[in-house]
Order: sequence, then structure tokens, then C-alpha cells
Amino acid sequence: EMGALLDAGSIRPALTQMIALSDVPEAFALLAGRHVRGKIVAQLSEN
Repeated sequence: EMGALLDAGSIRPALTQMIALSDVPEAFALLAGRHVRGKIVAQLSEN
């Protein structure tokens, strides 16, 4: 049921920020310190 809602666009995950792949260690530190509310997405390329 949740998958269907996501596919339909009825609900979306809370995106806190997008980061470059090179900044993943910093993102893990933010997550470990509970300084993030929502999701962090690592962008694989600038395209």
C-alpha cells in the first residue's frame, strides 16, 4: 500500500539536502549526530 502511494506521488519522503558523493563522510557525521530531519541524498553526478 505504501509503495502504491509513493508511485502515485501521493506521499514523498522529506528531503533535507542533496550532497556530492565526495561529501558522504560529512553526511554520515550529520546523521550520527542526529542533526538531520529527513533524508540526505548523495548525487552521483552533476548531470
